[in-house]
Amino acid sequence: MIFAASNSITRKIVEIGQAHAIVGKLQLQSIPLGIFTIYRNILGTVIFFLLANLLYGQNHFAEVLSPFLWQWMIVYAAIIVVTGQLCWLAGLKKATSTELNLASLLNPIAAIVMAYLILGESPTLAKYLGGSLLLVGIVLGFVGNLYQAKINRELVNPSPREVMETAIGFRGV
Repeated sequence: MIFAASNSITRKIVEIGQAHAIVGKLQLQSIPLGIFTIYRNILGTVIFFLLANLLYGQNHFAEVLSPFLWQWMIVYAAIIVVTGQLCWLAGLKKATSTELNLASLLNPIAAIVMAYLILGESPTLAKYLGGSLLLVGIVLGFVGNLYQAKINRELVNPSPREVMETAIGFRGV
């Protein structure tokens, strides 16, 4: 009885989430990408500030006005954030959805590598396993993408022999 009720509640939550995703996607199509990006970054900053205060206390931001900190923040913002966003937006215009999916799979792997190189943080077994699964997924996706492109090329440009061998069917008198 309890299982059936929780299953029903879970099903309703999923349905509401799916409806929200569809409505959200339709609404996002009318919003310019720059406005959406600015809104997303401001909202993320506010959420980060609130969570950091909650988890680490008010002393976490004690040196927020330090010139040393702001020098590195400007370098970080200019090189990593702005350049990364410009490259990603340029890629959005020219890449297919499959290529974008494969590129987004590289983010966690790049984060693990950068944590090791910059911070000296050794990857755990879970990170090795997760990274391995992601690499397998990337390879399979890349191979599938190449195979699909080959099939599409063959369908667009069939050889004369393939044209002669295709079934024409009845076309009338």
